[in-house]
Amino acid sequence: MSKNSRKIWEDARASIPDLPGRPPDLSEPEYASLMFDVGCQCCETQTRKTIYRFRMRLCPTCLNVHTITYDIIKNGWPSIPQRLMNTMPSYSALPFWRGNQGQTLYIRRLVEDAQHKLEQEELGSQSYDKVLEDICGSLQKLCDMLLKTGKEMEQWSRSQIRARRDENAAVGHQRFQKFIKERIIAAGWKLGDIPRQWRWDTTLNRLMCSPQPMTDRIWKNIYPKLTPYLEQGREARLGEEAEARRTLRKKSIAEYFSEFVEGEIAADPRLSKGSFLDARRLLEIPGVTNIVEATDSKSACRLLWTMTLEQVKRANRIHQEQLVADLQYILKHNPDKPIALSVPLDELDGPIESYSKVSVSDIDFQSPLDFRELALATSAFYCPSSACRQVLWFPAVTEHKCCVKKPYSYGREDKSWLGGRFVIRGMRAARDLRPLILRLLDELGLGPTSTLGQAMDLGDSIMCGRCDPLVAPITTFNELVTHYATEHRWWTIVQPAVGVPSMFPNLPENQALPEFVHTHDISDQSPLVSIVSQEQRTLLQHNQAQDEPRRQALINSLDATEPDADAALFGDLMDPSHLRERRRMCLLCPAGWNHKIIYELDTPRLLTSWLTRRGVVGIGTRT
Repeated sequence: MSKNSRKIWEDARASIPDLPGRPPDLSEPEYASLMFDVGCQCCETQTRKTIYRFRMRLCPTCLNVHTITYDIIKNGWPSIPQRLMNTMPSYSALPFWRGNQGQTLYIRRLVEDAQHKLEQEELGSQSYDKVLEDICGSLQKLCDMLLKTGKEMEQWSRSQIRARRDENAAVGHQRFQKFIKERIIAAGWKLGDIPRQWRWDTTLNRLMCSPQPMTDRIWKNIYPKLTPYLEQGREARLGEEAEARRTLRKKSIAEYFSEFVEGEIAADPRLSKGSFLDARRLLEIPGVTNIVEATDSKSACRLLWTMTLEQVKRANRIHQEQLVADLQYILKHNPDKPIALSVPLDELDGPIESYSKVSVSDIDFQSPLDFRELALATSAFYCPSSACRQVLWFPAVTEHKCCVKKPYSYGREDKSWLGGRFVIRGMRAARDLRPLILRLLDELGLGPTSTLGQAMDLGDSIMCGRCDPLVAPITTFNELVTHYATEHRWWTIVQPAVGVPSMFPNLPENQALPEFVHTHDISDQSPLVSIVSQEQRTLLQHNQAQDEPRRQALINSLDATEPDADAALFGDLMDPSHLRERRRMCLLCPAGWNHKIIYELDTPRLLTSWLTRRGVVGIGTRT
């Protein structure tokens, strides 16, 4: 190659960005052919498979001629030194963690040359070792050079392929956005008819996003192929639109039913939303289903709803009768494991979970719902959640957050509409609170058959008679019952540990144990409650302001009496993140105050472990 020609080749190569330098074993034309030509170097068959470290671009047939596998080498030359194999340039199409050494490729010419030179020497002789050393040294230098330059050329080639691919994708996307969509709309289709799988369906993507310029002739060729896909897309779009309108009709039914519920509650304030029919069950009423399916509009016909309202009222009354019957069953039997009957949704004779189905023939639909027994102040329930255990009455129990399942929704944007479905499973009657409630009713001047509504009519003017007046809660009737239930539950838990020194491992030996007194024990005949008038409330607020230090002492942390009360009580037994509740209150002791602890353990097993490790004998059980 002349100097002028070499200069032209070098200038052309330098004009290509980031192209690696020419390897020393290739001339300028050979390097350009390896990097830019397409086709086999031997037979000119179309191929792009290039092995840069071998300087080869060969078709499968020619590749078998110019390369040889590891297995063939070992079979034809069993005595080949492994050192020679390690220094010889090699190539594997698979990654190393999946590679098969037997299929590793080697350059046939280099293997045959090395074999010819070594076979001329006697195996094991000094001349053999010297020739082997020379061959391995030259092959190692060649292998290092081929590996380094081949890796650079391969990386550059891959970067060019990625760049062309991204460029073609951008051109194809522009063609789709600018030309294909316009022609599809002009042909009478809608954008929603374009199938969503055009991004990942290879055939469809090739038709719509090809980088070729769009012409009328090309459009005439691809449009008949696109038509079946567009018809499928139109069918899917119409189905989605119909389902969306159906969802809107369901929402309309929900709004109509909400208006019905609000009207019923306004007529009878004793009811709550949780006592009405569940939304899923509402859609199983034949008349309501006909409203949803009768038309294809975006909203349900109000006139049809009015005509179906009697069916809705009947189904809702059956549901309420079953709900009242189930709650009354719990009050009478209080089963630990309630029986849940399997009631299909299309059977509207009762709730999904019920203890015994009511007979529809026994229901008088003309008379109002009779829940006099549930309305009594003594008809209290415990929340089934062990972390809550709140005292509940009807109908508030039907809307309690722990007793209501996840709200039923008609769509993602409509999270709830009636607050969820009340679940009766696990509900328990608060029978142990009946003596307390009866005594509170007697002291409040109410009879044993008084309803919760009559007790609640007293308002938030009821004060606990067992707490220090500076911190005694002034509450409503239901809050006061919960207050006494909480104190009783605390005493049940702490009673086995009373007087046990090991409960306070960090307490000094010469210091007396804290006194635990159950001040809210109803066996004590002292008053439990008192009615606070407005004048008395004002006087209490004045006294609290006058004796603020003592009031703060009553509500301060346990650290007021023990520097590290949590560690003293629990040591390293309880994780700090574990739920616990601490209560302090007056014990009517000479010092003026002391403290109490409420620790709600999730299971009796944890309570047993806690008290046993403290050396407590005769462990009590939770209520």
